[in-house]
Amino acid sequence: MHYTPNVNGARLRLKHSGVIAVMVPVINHPFFAEFVEYVEQIAMENKYSLLLVTSQMNKEREKEILKKIRQKEIDGAIFVTHYSHDEKEYNINIGEKIDLISFNALEYTFKNSYKHNPIFNITIKGDNKNAYSHALDFTSLGINARISNIVIDVNNLVVNHPVICAGSYIDNANINCDLNQFATLYLSGDVIGHNILKGSNLTINYTSETEVYAFLIDIKKLVNVLKKNALKDKQIYFDYKKVVYECVSLKEEDYNFYDNNLFKQIGLATLTLNGPEINKEKVEKIIGKDENIFYTFEDKTLKEISNDYALSYVAEKFL
Repeated sequence: MHYTPNVNGARLRLKHSGVIAVMVPVINHPFFAEFVEYVEQIAMENKYSLLLVTSQMNKEREKEILKKIRQKEIDGAIFVTHYSHDEKEYNINIGEKIDLISFNALEYTFKNSYKHNPIFNITIKGDNKNAYSHALDFTSLGINARISNIVIDVNNLVVNHPVICAGSYIDNANINCDLNQFATLYLSGDVIGHNILKGSNLTINYTSETEVYAFLIDIKKLVNVLKKNALKDKQIYFDYKKVVYECVSLKEEDYNFYDNNLFKQIGLATLTLNGPEINKEKVEKIIGKDENIFYTFEDKTLKEISNDYALSYVAEKFL
């Protein structure tokens, strides 16, 4: 008879909507995307559908969504909020007068702050700084501690890997063309290697074409060395440019070694290259194409920099 039951009518009679509302801060972050996918899978197995909304990390929008959902006939709601009412935000400014960042400098400064879900904005500026291993160890403050913004504007940063350790991902990172600055974010932790740049908005500042090309090639080489090491053995131990990288294992979901696109391998949300005008096609040859790679060209004459950043013969041939 080709009879099709009226699902809505049956649900109305049983006072059962079959709908679960899910609110997340954003959907384009890897964590929340994976979370929604998992919830949807469980819901479908139990014959539920999802009403998905995003708060866009806005407190007032969260309240408005909650109010509207209460007015709807739904069977349940799952809210993942970006904020906590008792969270505290701290600004850490390490200026030019500080040339040494000591071991675990945070543990005593922010003792017991983990109870308040601390959020950190970090700015490190100056020349010739030395950073000890675990200098900025946010894991010691509890699982709720996270970094919202980090700006590293340092010439000659000497590190004893790893410098920054965090259990969560960074929202926004701003660095110079310094491999130590990149590596301490890309390979964080000495027990389980953790890519805290995953899902981040990364800005790289440069002063010349030569500098940025050489730096991006350096990143590519570092990622490839890590990839070979990781696929060969679970325990990570290698050195690159006189810096030793070591950890017991990698957090596998943080590293996408099987994609040929460097941008996707790192797992960034966006990449912004900030400096004088450069050849975009040359950049794409190194890191690949992606609609989330942006350029902010400054209006100043291109200038060559010291031989420390000069392209090698291999790099020049590559470009």
